[in-house]
Amino acid sequence: MGLLPHGYFDPPPHSSTPVDDTEAQAANDMDDGTGGADNEQHNDPAWPALEIDEVRTIDSDNNFEVLIVSDSHKLWDIPEGKRVVMEYNGAWQPVGQSGKKFRRMTGKACKAGTFIRLSDNWDDVPEQCKEDLFQSLMRYFYIMPGSDITAIKKDAFRDMGEKQKLLRHNLRKKLRIQSDDTPGTVSARMAQTISKYNPADVEILLGKWCDPAYQAFCAHMKEIRAQNQIPHYIGSKSLARLAHEEMLSTGKSPTRAKTYIKSHKKADGSCPNPVVAARIARMEELLENDPAEQVEGPHGTIRWTPDDAYAQAHDNKPEYAGRVRGVSKNILPARGTIHSYYTPSQTRSQNRGGPMVSREEFERAIEAEREKHREQMDARLA
Repeated sequence: MGLLPHGYFDPPPHSSTPVDDTEAQAANDMDDGTGGADNEQHNDPAWPALEIDEVRTIDSDNNFEVLIVSDSHKLWDIPEGKRVVMEYNGAWQPVGQSGKKFRRMTGKACKAGTFIRLSDNWDDVPEQCKEDLFQSLMRYFYIMPGSDITAIKKDAFRDMGEKQKLLRHNLRKKLRIQSDDTPGTVSARMAQTISKYNPADVEILLGKWCDPAYQAFCAHMKEIRAQNQIPHYIGSKSLARLAHEEMLSTGKSPTRAKTYIKSHKKADGSCPNPVVAARIARMEELLENDPAEQVEGPHGTIRWTPDDAYAQAHDNKPEYAGRVRGVSKNILPARGTIHSYYTPSQTRSQNRGGPMVSREEFERAIEAEREKHREQMDARLA
């Protein structure tokens, strides 16, 4: 699955300011850690805004075309020789119909098992395999020059890891493993289902899933999940895409309070339980004077402040390091530097989520956990 002609960093002919060789080379440098330019190509007046069901394509001669692509369309329905031009918001998260198709393709690529195995722990997958998996998707997608490839890949890799985990979950659900099952009994009972997967992967996974200790752990986690009283009703749609659609319809990015209200109400406008109803009622009272309405975040992203209506409805609970509730992951730094998402009213002290742990201590703990997992798997396969 190689790249189509011209690669995916060729300067597009539409741009009023041509991209010179220096800029193209800088955009193609994936390892400099500096990221790309601001996400300005989405605001180019030469490009009309896309509707929710439209994508922009590019061919091998760098000709652009807008196509209507509904949910029933597959990427291979797009004319041969064309690729979908990716749309991103200011946080370099995929949005629009192109973002939806990209998310679906990451799942299909993980399921194919060409570059990674279903039994692999995503954190242990070699970086080159992740890179090859990402590059294989460029057969169908085109990333504009000047994009922040580091941020784009970070988001894509996180999504791939979640898709791989979901694939394992779905397989385990299909197998309907009981407490007294062994790998042999499951293989005999579900031979037809298992035949669709790599035998070595299935052997490793069944050894883990039939372990009584693992089953007890899963039962415990299921009890915890059952206590969740805050369901959402946007399906697999990301918050980034939800905010993008809101911006297309209103011309302004939504606040996280508005996004919460929209994503946690049922189709008929009702709330699933009293807990959600109380929070939504509190947010609706505070919307008129929501501080988040006065700030502007990166293009197309959900607007928020530490003291906005969403935070007040959640008793001003501080944000966790590494993410902002109702916005996205990979937003706040774990510690140290101030990220561009910080507003003037936000201090570093609000990014504390308990005792401070050094990076070295954290990495040692993670490595010890991984080593323990490897030893357990080696013992089962011995």
